Amino acid sequence: MRLYTLTLLAALSLPSTTLLAQTAPRALRLSDLSRMRDVADPQLSPDGVWAAYTVTRADSATDKRDADVWMARTDGSQNLRVTTSPSSESKPRFSPDGKYLSFVSSRGEEDGGDAQLWLLNRAGGEAEKVTKLKGSVSDYVWSPDGLRLALIIRDADPDSLTAAQKTKRKPHRPSSSTGSSSSRTSMATSTSSVSTSTCST
Repeated sequence: MRLYTLTLLAALSLPSTTLLAQTAPRALRLSDLSRMRDVADPQLSPDGVWAAYTVTRADSATDKRDADVWMARTDGSQNLRVTTSPSSESKPRFSPDGKYLSFVSSRGEEDGGDAQLWLLNRAGGEAEKVTKLKGSVSDYVWSPDGLRLALIIRDADPDSLTAAQKTKRKPHRPSSSTGSSSSRTSMATSTSSVSTSTCST
């Protein structure tokens, strides 16, 4: 008890200027934005040992926001950066058996290109693109047996396409839905090698 009292008195006797220096607020600077990190979308692995999540930061050099996929042990003992591509990655999901980590990214596409589904074997190797769809994958879910993926694909707004993208896209029949963009649902079936997929609307 005496030791605790002496420690408390020593802390209280610190110069007030030191305490003020540690707690004094200041205005937010523009340079602070590149130091801020937005952690989101945590996903627990089937065995409960790992959690996948995204970390987003502002890149002052490109004036864009870049998101990468990270994994952390649930006991707090280890953190791993999974993706380092200049293109953002989002929606990390573990396969039901825990062997694969999937995510959505437009990596490898032209600027503003469609986001596709990628698959990473946790045993090692590079991530592989498993869809090549006309439209961006906005969300998806694994089937319980891990053999299929249900995808929500968002059609791009024609007014927002670049000249290169408009040249690549073929004319299609107008949709009966209102608005400049729409969504549709597809099913992707992964093979045993998870290197290819079949998709249909």
